[in-house]
Amino acid sequence: MTRPKSLIAVESVDPADRSDRLDGVYQGHPTESVRRAESSLSSRHSRLADHLLVPEEDFDADRAAELCAEVCRLALEELVPGLILIEPANRVRIQAQGAYLLALFDFAGQPGMEGERLAQINRWEYNLELALEEDPVGQPIFVHLANCYAQNPWPDAQFSRFGVLARHRAASEQGLRGTALDRWFERIGGAIREQFLGRDTPVDLDSVISAIARTQRLKSRVLLQLRSRQTTKSQNLRSEFESGVAVTSDEIDSLLGELNAGSQLIKLIPKQHRKPTRYAVKASIALLSQCKKALLEPTGKTLQLGIFSRLYLLLGSSLRS
Repeated sequence: MTRPKSLIAVESVDPADRSDRLDGVYQGHPTESVRRAESSLSSRHSRLADHLLVPEEDFDADRAAELCAEVCRLALEELVPGLILIEPANRVRIQAQGAYLLALFDFAGQPGMEGERLAQINRWEYNLELALEEDPVGQPIFVHLANCYAQNPWPDAQFSRFGVLARHRAASEQGLRGTALDRWFERIGGAIREQFLGRDTPVDLDSVISAIARTQRLKSRVLLQLRSRQTTKSQNLRSEFESGVAVTSDEIDSLLGELNAGSQLIKLIPKQHRKPTRYAVKASIALLSQCKKALLEPTGKTLQLGIFSRLYLLLGSSLRS
């Protein structure tokens, strides 16, 4: 098995490059190591069909685990080091479920007709059913899911909540915006809390988990705004741009407030989940602070947590129970 890449030294990926490397797991022309994360049952009636290459049957458990870890590494970016704080067996299961969910929500956000998006989600969920019934297709994500489920089953109905949320997003013609998007992220936070932290954990954590997810999305927006600031010459366009920056700055303040308040709830979740959750909260706060500073004082630097910042946050999170 190939030596896994560092969970600490995660390179920064700007939105344009990230669309090739992360979204490319499910569309475009991905690399060979990532191509196996694509759907194995793409519809020939879909305009996405040519982008969803059908992988050869591959039931190799080590390669499947490696692929799921790579997909999560590309998606989580600054949050990846927190995986070190998770017990190894549980980490492997989370990476399998995470890779599945990343693909699921990528299908929900694809361009094209609503029916195409829903069809992709249906096929992805059907493959999940096959995998959990010990009859997985030779697609690495489902191979890895089947292995993890056989060792430690999880409630099927609980996991199906993510499919409902994916369909909600897929059925939104103009995309979710404003308060509708906030509510959708809140529901995502609740689904993640129940699936990965336990149903008995405080409901107030939903907003904290939602804020962590929104932080990753907001980082991409800040990078695009900074790029626009450098290239925009028109005074009218610059005025519109500055208005957008003000809105983003207010959102950063709101997320910082939610994360700082939510950090007090970490002591209420099961002990085995506290350290990685604490790291995710601290890393998100640090990243948001960087975004805020970059909007106020553009320096041209890439938005990312350096390796020493990650080590510092890891140490601080691991020393507290």
